[in-house]
Amino acid sequence: MCEKPRVGAVNRGDDHLSMATPAEELSPEKKKELITRNLQEVLGEDRLEALLKEGHRVRIYWGTATTGKPHVAYYVGVTKISDFLKAGCEVKL
Repeated sequence: MCEKPRVGAVNRGDDHLSMATPAEELSPEKKKELITRNLQEVLGEDRLEALLKEGHRVRIYWGTATTGKPHVAYYVGVTKISDFLKAGCEVKL
């Protein structure tokens, strides 16, 4: 029988970042990895690194205009917002 993961439990056995990993336990490098992964371009990367190393909370505004009925492509944005939240960012929609 499998044991259910506990809230706040961290899997330290590999490099995988689970949903249960609190942002406070992530290094600035891991936070940057979450924030920038799967992005085509990152502007102000040096500033982002400095903010994370200084311990500042990054604030993000995610704006989009729906052009019709929501569809599967909206999932891409939702997964990116999830990365921002896992990294401890403050996200405004």
